[in-house]
Order: sequence, then C-alpha cells, then structure tokens
Amino acid sequence: MKNKTLIKLLFFFLVTQVNIAQEIKNIYGKVTFEDQALSNVSVTIKNSPKGIQTDFNGNYKIDASVGDEILFSYVGLKTISILVEDVTSLLNIKMSAEINQLEDIVVKASKKKVKPSDIFLEGKENLATAVGPLNLAATMGQVYYYGSKDISLGAPSLANSLAIRSGNLRADSEGNLYVRGVKAIWDIDSGIYENSSLVNTADVIDVYILSNAPARYSSKAVVIVKTNQSSQLIKIEKERATEEYKNQNYFDQNSVTTKLNFSQHDFSQENTEKKEIYGRVTFMESSIPDVVVSVVENKDFKFFTDAKGSYKINASIGDIIQFVHVSFETVSVIVEDVTKELNIELTQKINELDQVVIEASRKSGKVARQKKDADEAYTTSRGKKDPKKSGFSNTFVDGKSVSNVYANIQEALVGKISGYRYDRTTGASYLRGLGMSVTQDYPVAWEIDGTFTSNAPQIDLSDIKSIRALKSIGATNKYGTVAAGGLIIIETVYGGFDAKAKKDTFLEEYANSNFYNDDAMTMSLEKAEQNKYGLALEAYKNKYSAYEFYLEKLKDKLTNYADHLSIAMSFFEFHRDKDLAINVLNGLAMKHSENPEILKAIAYYFQFLEDKKSAIEVYQQIFRLRSKYSQSFRDLANAYVDYDLFEKAWKLYMGFMIKEYADSSEGIGELIYNDMEWLYFNRFNQTNIKQKFVPIHKNIDEFSNDVRLVFEWNTSEAEFELEFVNPDKRAYVFDHSLEANNDLIIEEKKLGYSSKLFFLEDIGDGEWLVNLTYKGNKKQVPTYLKLTSYYNWSKSNEKRRIEVYKLELQDQKIRLLTVNENLPVFEK
Repeated sequence: MKNKTLIKLLFFFLVTQVNIAQEIKNIYGKVTFEDQALSNVSVTIKNSPKGIQTDFNGNYKIDASVGDEILFSYVGLKTISILVEDVTSLLNIKMSAEINQLEDIVVKASKKKVKPSDIFLEGKENLATAVGPLNLAATMGQVYYYGSKDISLGAPSLANSLAIRSGNLRADSEGNLYVRGVKAIWDIDSGIYENSSLVNTADVIDVYILSNAPARYSSKAVVIVKTNQSSQLIKIEKERATEEYKNQNYFDQNSVTTKLNFSQHDFSQENTEKKEIYGRVTFMESSIPDVVVSVVENKDFKFFTDAKGSYKINASIGDIIQFVHVSFETVSVIVEDVTKELNIELTQKINELDQVVIEASRKSGKVARQKKDADEAYTTSRGKKDPKKSGFSNTFVDGKSVSNVYANIQEALVGKISGYRYDRTTGASYLRGLGMSVTQDYPVAWEIDGTFTSNAPQIDLSDIKSIRALKSIGATNKYGTVAAGGLIIIETVYGGFDAKAKKDTFLEEYANSNFYNDDAMTMSLEKAEQNKYGLALEAYKNKYSAYEFYLEKLKDKLTNYADHLSIAMSFFEFHRDKDLAINVLNGLAMKHSENPEILKAIAYYFQFLEDKKSAIEVYQQIFRLRSKYSQSFRDLANAYVDYDLFEKAWKLYMGFMIKEYADSSEGIGELIYNDMEWLYFNRFNQTNIKQKFVPIHKNIDEFSNDVRLVFEWNTSEAEFELEFVNPDKRAYVFDHSLEANNDLIIEEKKLGYSSKLFFLEDIGDGEWLVNLTYKGNKKQVPTYLKLTSYYNWSKSNEKRRIEVYKLELQDQKIRLLTVNENLPVFEK
C-alpha cells in the first residue's frame, strides 16, 4: 500500500512541473550495447561544448542542469537523447544499431509501382518549384530524396529529421539545414523560406535536397519540400511564432510564453461542506409540483417541488440526489464539484395494463417487462429450462439493450451481466472474475439458437432478441466441463427452434426500423457560435477597433462565459486574427480559473486554434483542480502528445493505469489504453518506455484503422444521442441520457470522465454519416463538444482534425460529419 502511495505522489509531482532548471546535477551511469559495456561513447550536452567519453567499462559522469539534453552517440549506433529532469541522476543507456535506410528503400521500391518521385528524379518530368519548372536529372551535384515514411514525426523540426539521414546533412536548433557545410534555403510548396520551422513534419510528402542548386535560387544548396498543404495555407501560417517548434523534445515553464498564470490561486483538493443545489423540474416544458427531492443516504430530509416545479436542497460532493414522482421515472444525479443548478426533465412511466399481473404488482414499465421476459421458459440444445423452477441463477439481458456500436458481443455485454468480464488481450470472456481464481479459471461457453460453441459467436448485434447467463454449476451440468466457466445463451430474432416463423416476423418488423430516415439537419454548428456580441464586433472592418470595443465595453460586463467564447471565435473566423482570439481566451481562463468545466471548454478552443502551450497550461490547471478525475489524466497527457512530449504523456497514462479502478476494456480506460498503444507502436523510442506493456493488438497493422473518433464534452450533465449511419443506411445509436443509459452516466461521474471512443473500421465505397441530437445539460448554459477525428489511424499518412461545437439547440438532429474514401485525408 505504501508503494502505491509513493508511486501516486511521484506522478503528482511530475505533472506539477516544478522547475529547478538552475540546479546543477551530477549524472552518471553505464552505456551498453547488446548487454556488453561500450567504451569511447561520446556523451555531450546539446548546444554546449561540454562533453566526455565512456571509459573501458562503459561508465561515465557528467554535470548537467535540469532542462539540458544529454546526447549519447557512437559510430554505427543510434544517437540517444535524454532530457535531464529534477529527478534525473542515474542513467544507464542501452544503445541500438543504426538502420541502413538505403537498403530498406531499395527493397521496398522493388515491390512497388513507379512512384511520382521517381519520375522527377529520372528527369522524365519537370518538378514545379518557386523558381519555375526544374529538371532534377539535369542539375549539377548530388540530389537526396526522402519520402513521408523517412520523416521522423518526433524530431524538433524537418531539418533535424533530415539530418539523421545522411552524414552530409547537419541541422541546428533554428530549423536550418546545412548540406556539406553550406546553409540551404527552403522551397516549400513553391514558396521561399529561410528555415524549416514553419513545416509540420506530418504534412510532408516529398523532400528533394540539391547540394548544388541552380543559380535561380541564389544559393548553393536548396531543400525542395512538397506537402499536403497548399502554399496559400503555408503563407497564412507564416506569422505563427517559430518558438513552438524549437523545443519539441521537452517542455518546461521557462519555454512557455503564454499569458496564463494560475500559480496565484490556491485550491483545496477536497470539499466536504454542504452546498446548495437548486433548479426546476418539468415534463414537456410544464412545471411538475410535489416531486420528492432527497439525498439517497439521508432520506429523512425530503423536499417537494413547489407549484412552479422549483426546489432547493443542500448536498455534499459525491451525494446522489433523487427526484421521485409516482407518475414519472425516478431520476438520480450525482453531485460534483461544479454542480449548482440542476434542471430536471422527467420522463413518463409506461404502465401496460395487460402486464399488471400478481407477480409484477410492485413493478412497472420497463422493469415489469424485463421481469416478465426473464421469468419465461426457454429452449436450449440441452432441453427446456424454466427460471421459476430451476433453483439456480439466471441473468436476463434484453436484446434491445445491445447496440451495434460495440465491436462484438463480448464487448457489448460488459456492464450488463454481474460478474462478467472481457479480457481483450486473450479474447476470452469470464463470468467469475476474469479467470483469476485457481478453481474457476474457465472461460465462458456460448450457445446461439441451439448451437453450442466454446468460442464467442460473430453476430450482428442488432439481430439479438435475448441473452441469458447461467453461472452456477447446476445450471450448466448438462453441458459438461466445457461450460464449467458458465454459459451465455443467445436467441436471435430469426433463429432458435422455430426459425422460419421467427425470420418472417423479423423481416416484417425490420422493414421500417433501424434504418436512417435522412432526417438530420445540415446546418453548421460553427455558425451557432455567432451571437449579438460577435455580430457587433464583425461590424468593425478594422480588427483592432473591434478588439478595443471588446476591452472597453464587453470584457468586464458580460457575465456569461459562452459570450466570450463566441467573441473569441468571431476574431478568429471573421477578422482572421488568431492572436486576438487567444487574448480573449487567456483573459477568460484567468477569470474562471476555479471552474474546471469552463476551463475545459477554453482548452478545447486552444487545441482547435493549435495553441498547444496554452492548452497544456489550462489542462495542468484542471489537473490541479481535479487530480482524482480520470479525464484529467487523459486530457493533460493528450496535450503533451500534441506537443511531442511523449515521455511525459506516457508517465501520466501509467499514473492512471496503476489506479485500482483502471479498466482497459471499456470507458476512459479503453480510450487511454488505445492512446498508449499508439505511443507503443509509433513513438516507442521517443517515449522511452521502460515499463512492461502488453498491447491488445499484435502489430501496428492490426492496430491501424480507417477512422478513429473521440468525442469529449465539458460537463458531465450533458445528454445527447449520437447516430452512426453506414453506407447501407443502417443506423446505430449511442444514447447518452439518464433515461436510456443511467448506469453509464453514474459510472462516468464516479470515475470522473466525459469522453467516448468509436471506430469506423471499413469505409469502403459508400458514405458514413455521424449525426447528433442534443438533449440538454440541466443548466442554463451550453455544452461544448470536442470531436477529434483521426483519419488513417496509426498509418503513415495519419491526419487529425479537431472541431468544437457549441450545443444549445435541443431535440434537433444535426449532421456532424460525413466520411467517405474520396476525402483528401485518405489520399496516399
């Protein structure tokens, strides 16, 4: 227990970024190669004349400051770069062999068709450049070529990424490249630039380096870069500060030049004091009086809504407030640190008269129907079973509760059957504690429509009518030892022992259901950002006059933070000035530095604007406020990844995974584990992974996917419905509401997360649609939804797009995304 506490404290101190950069530390250790001591390894401080060599036993000692970068280099081996942190002391380095890239290129090229780059290199066509068409084969001197796969995405700049490819190339910290000692100029998408600081390495398609450039360039060396961005976009981005690209291998407070300063605030981690919760209870916009409002653990103190449906009640963080009325479904809401106003929309109970029988006299609505279905006799391959007479446990799951948004039946049952667990690493399912017991280590067996199998069936989840789980030995004794781990019985809508009758019924019922009705609005949610204040600012043709008006008339007078966010987007989208938009966000972040929900919305926009440093600052502040929330770990680690701080991200992810409640099979655990697999497969060396990590997927090809969608929302009270429509117009729905998914929302609040991961595995020739219906958040403020779309997930041409949506319009289906293989992001 003490060791766990120490580990958690260590991760907390790591993320708080205590900066002691001036402290000189003695760094020592041993350098080895294939478990053998390596002498004469060069150990140097980057951008410093200080350096030594390892002795005969591979040992070294060197003085360095926190924030310094120590380089370990040896001919024929990969150079290793280590950042000195406040806890750095002993560094034992294992070096690895340098890969001969030329041989790799030759082998790969022999298996592929002629590439466009080969056509230019052979002089069959002229290459378009800033100085006009250029025949590369006719140029004097050497021509180096590198494709997108040769570019290291983790290098500080494109120049650094190229420099490791040849001994004739050298880069400096400013993004300059030297070809045989000559400083090269840059031709980027037919535009001339001084260095490579402007280029995002992920956008690079082809690089041609000429050691003896034509006179038209007025330089002896030139680097010609072709990206998937147009020259117009490159010029728009030219004004961005190049400081962001200089130190991507590490991050410290001194390198961050934002206007945010949260250090002046003092925050307590715990708050056990009672707080007043208030709001209004309605049904179809009408007030509902006499609703019982109480705290679950203290029902002696009950309150009733008045004639206007209003109520007030005192509760502590973590309490569950219940809203009970005889005519409506009970609503339960967990009190969080930001909970203050809770406006509750009730749903009517459904009492079907033909189901009011003696056995269900105390049940009503959905519960009664499920109880009746669970108690009905059913037929199996080993005979007929009657749950009322069996004497053993029989868990029933309605097939309607199983959605096709899950990858398979094993994932779909997580959380629906008590004691059921799915081990994604082995692919096995267990009904008794994930097989951890010595005497109960058998995986579950399956039966589908009378067919018995030891493997999970591959089935369309929308075809399932009912699921039953038999856990006890008495229930499974007729199946023998193969069912010793329990049995899951599945009946489909057109399977079973009367297949023809069921199939005909199914086809008749399914003819007009579960298909997309083309009812989503195509309005732009970005336009919803506009409000009367944003429109007032757009009336100014001069952006600086508009900003002066904001400072004098609006900044200190507008109390709704959503208005300020809309104003920030007006400066960005209408006046085309990102810096002014960031200034508005900076002021808003400092004003609401104690409200994690508002800060999260601000952080979304920082990420949308690609202000990565400010995003890190805000997510660090949220972590201080909510250090126990799962989402805090993921948000800050993800911000680190955006800034290429892979090692810091990994430490945070590990900090989450060592928590006792971490589960990689569902929820936030599944999302974080997926993030960790990306680092494992794509940035293993840069992440400096030392812990034992077992990925779910065998290799990067199995891990890769067409589209990865991550939805995040700033308030846990948000209710909405996501609809995924496949090319056949089949619709799959994820309903995030108390009415349909109350258990999930309670779990999210207990663990502290508000995000959901989806994959579109096979785009194919058709078109996928992603629609959203917003249902409110119990408050009088909007919800902010961030959608991060990863195209070609974990492939060499991976692309990412962030969109932020302001959700106010309720009960209207809105088109969020359209995906097909013709989108530019899928181009090879």
